[in-house]
Amino acid sequence: MEKSKLQSFINRYYLAGNCEAVTVKANEESVNCELIDIDQTVVGKVKWKTDPFMQGELGINHTGALTKMLSAVGEKIDIEVNESQGKNYAMKIKEGSTTMTFMLADTSVIPAVPAINAEPDDNVTFEIDGTANDLDAICFSADKLKEVLTANKGDKGTMHISSNGLARIDFTGTDFESNYWLVQLQN
Repeated sequence: MEKSKLQSFINRYYLAGNCEAVTVKANEESVNCELIDIDQTVVGKVKWKTDPFMQGELGINHTGALTKMLSAVGEKIDIEVNESQGKNYAMKIKEGSTTMTFMLADTSVIPAVPAINAEPDDNVTFEIDGTANDLDAICFSADKLKEVLTANKGDKGTMHISSNGLARIDFTGTDFESNYWLVQLQN
């Protein structure tokens, strides 16, 4: 596996430390996760179109520690997930003669991500590099928006803004599909 692809997946949900804990799930064609940031102003989901390196679910509770571990190995890595009694409990990261073990969390301790059931109609939709129509001022976290844009650099993006105080940003790239919902900041 290419470490840079794994890091790109992590960056898309981690958002520079704003989403430390996630449950990663695999199916036959992709690796996926849903996210919610620490102050609950960003909700999202990331899909990595790849042959899964694991089965079932991985509870990642300390993404910062995982990214530090990955920085210690080269580009070509192998990942082996250890399971016991039907639950994944450790992820072994191997490169050459180096083997590191990242302990996984029970998925029950990972914060639940709320479902977006009734998304309001959009008042403005634009390509990330396009222009917008008139809309009253709605404030979203510039820091969170910056991290979303940075994590998805190079992918085509569209932003949808509702006057009800919800923004959705969708990105599509060769290997990834990411969706984020930002909640209006309250005064």
